Amino acid sequence: TNFKRINKTLPCSQKTEVLKGLRAGFRGTPQINPERILAFTGSDLLTSFFIRKPDICKIVRFRTESYGIKKNLLNRFLYSKCDRIITGNNKIKDEILTLGVDSQKVQTVYLGVDTEKFKVSMLPAKVKIGFLGRLDRVKGIDVLCEAMNIVWRSFPAAELYIAGDEVNYRWDNIRKDFKGYVKYMGRISYDKVPGFLGDCLFGVIPSTGSEATSRALIEWWASGRTVVATSVGILEEAVSDGQNGLLVMPSDSRAFATAIISLIENRTLLESMSQAARKTVSSEFSIESFEKKLDICFNSNQ
Repeated sequence: TNFKRINKTLPCSQKTEVLKGLRAGFRGTPQINPERILAFTGSDLLTSFFIRKPDICKIVRFRTESYGIKKNLLNRFLYSKCDRIITGNNKIKDEILTLGVDSQKVQTVYLGVDTEKFKVSMLPAKVKIGFLGRLDRVKGIDVLCEAMNIVWRSFPAAELYIAGDEVNYRWDNIRKDFKGYVKYMGRISYDKVPGFLGDCLFGVIPSTGSEATSRALIEWWASGRTVVATSVGILEEAVSDGQNGLLVMPSDSRAFATAIISLIENRTLLESMSQAARKTVSSEFSIESFEKKLDICFNSNQ
């Protein structure tokens, strides 16, 4: 993210001098006088109140974590004292409002992607389905396996391509569970991601949780590729079912397979949704839109 236009801002994740002061029992708090402190974690937020000068420094809390916020007295106090709270999706925003925070302080800003790095190419003739994410239960790799085994019964020529880290699963241990053509690419470098996405007909995001901001979703869309996704995290509010993607309930492998098959069988629908996906990312998830909304948040008097 380009924060060059935001002057004298101190990200709390870069606070070596501050931590030195804390270890000394706050006896020698470092002379840091930013206009704005960006707090990305709970510990960042707590630290902010010890180092800021209330009259000249504003605290901005970024919250994109998908797990629930603790509704204790400390959090109620800290969040109420923030000058601005920026959330990754509206579900997180609604959760923060339950703390009694002034709604005018809380703003949802969707993650942005540099659309120039993702060129839209023609859809391939082959049925090449892509999964970009770690091999993890929360990412729904087991749900995808079950769904694809159903798909292969009707479309044995369909190909599945998987790119991502081995986290809770080892590929060698789960490969045998996939009953059709599947190729595991391993972890691919970021410069190869656009090529991977562009080679696929559409993407799948079968997550059972997480996806608070879902970089995978907006990168699929930036590549002009629609997705079959589950209704978790930001996916539920960003994907318009039947327009720029298809949504199914999480952990329902049969419904996920049905959605995949509907795209394979209806090329006209697939092309229409792919075009809509690119338009969505250009209007709502571009890096320009992201920076514009951040500027508004940072420069607001509220």
